[in-house]
Amino acid sequence: MKKRLSFKHIGAILRQRRLFYLYLGCMLVCAFTIALMPVASLLAEENRVFLILDGMFFWLGIAGALASCVLINRKRKGSMAFTGRYPKLKRLGLIHFFQNRAALIADIAMFVLTAGIVIVRIITDNAFILFPLLAGIVFAFGMHCMLNGINYIYLFDLQSIGRN
Repeated sequence: MKKRLSFKHIGAILRQRRLFYLYLGCMLVCAFTIALMPVASLLAEENRVFLILDGMFFWLGIAGALASCVLINRKRKGSMAFTGRYPKLKRLGLIHFFQNRAALIADIAMFVLTAGIVIVRIITDNAFILFPLLAGIVFAFGMHCMLNGINYIYLFDLQSIGRN
């Protein structure tokens, strides 16, 4: 029989996962701005505002994703419950693959998009096709790093959430 979660425990879960959703949103912003770069470059001939906004949101997306990673890592290292539960776990998401179902999807997408960009680059030089593929690779790589690492385990480990 499963143990029921209290409202306090559910609140702790939601607060902890909020950092993951912040990371996800920042990666989406970063990828979206990459996909818009050809459009921004065309519009820059008339007005540079869109190009400047695109660049600004790109760097804000990267800075937000890195900041959320730092916050997640800091919370994980401060969690005695998680450290006690996984004392020898040292997993860098960059070098691990296919660690869970979500990571499997991100890893396959990253490989397929990389193959797609190579094929499209051989066939054509169209920036309106290449940049969305590049945006997909950047997003899939960012998700690969998060989903295969120790911080993802920390965020979604129900036994140690709320017991810091």
